[in-house]
Amino acid sequence: MEFYPRKVSHIVALGDLQDLTSNTLSKLGFSSFMLRTVNRSHKNEVFGDFDWHHLAYYKSHRCDLVDPVARQVDRSWCPVLWDSHDLAGSPDGRCAELFKRILNIGYERGVSFRVNGPFAQRHIFVGVFDGGATKFNMSRQALSNDVMVLGSHLAQAYQRISGETVKPHTSLTPRESEALRWTCRGKTAWETATIMGVTERTITFHLHNAMAKLCVRTKYAACLKALELGLILWDS
Repeated sequence: MEFYPRKVSHIVALGDLQDLTSNTLSKLGFSSFMLRTVNRSHKNEVFGDFDWHHLAYYKSHRCDLVDPVARQVDRSWCPVLWDSHDLAGSPDGRCAELFKRILNIGYERGVSFRVNGPFAQRHIFVGVFDGGATKFNMSRQALSNDVMVLGSHLAQAYQRISGETVKPHTSLTPRESEALRWTCRGKTAWETATIMGVTERTITFHLHNAMAKLCVRTKYAACLKALELGLILWDS
C-alpha cells in the first residue's frame, strides 16, 4: 500500500490506473472497485471493474434514493463499512431488494468513502471485500485506513488523467448505438450481428468505434458510459 501513492503519480493512462488499483486492492483483500465521479453539472462518470449491468440497473432505477449506504456516505467524512446480508433484511422493501441483487452478484461486504474534489466535484469510492464476516469485522480499522489513502490518491489521479476525456459533443452513429443496446441486453457480437443482419466483424467494428469515442477499454464499459451520457436508453 505504501507504494501506491508514489506509483499512481506517474501513471498517464486510465487503463494502467485501473490495473494498478485492482492489483493493489487485491493485496488488501478486495475483489472489485468503483470510483464514481459527480461533477458540478451533475454528470456521473464511473471508473473501475464493478459489474456494469448492476451499475446500469442502479442508475436507471434510482437506487440511490433507497440505498442507506449511499446516504450515509454523503453525510460522512469517514469510510462506511457495509454488509449486504444485514441490508438485505431491511424492512424497506426496495432496499432489501437492492441488496439481495447485490448478494446475487457476489458483493457481500465492502467499504465506501467520499472524496471531495475541486469545482464542486465529489468522488465516491467503493471497494468490495473478498472475505468472510469474521475477517471483515476484525480488519475494520485497517480497511478504513487503506481505503481513505487509496481512494484519495485514486480520485486525484483519475481527475488528472481523464480531465474532460469524453467531450460534451460526443455522439454515436445509429449503428453504434444499436450495437451497444443489444450488448446491454446481454447479446454476443455474433447474436447482435444476426439480429442486425450484418457480419460479426461489422458489429465488432461498431463496438470498437464506440469504445474509442467513449474512451473506455471494454464494450461493457462503453454500454455504461453511453447510458450515463444519455446516448442510449436502458432497456431491461
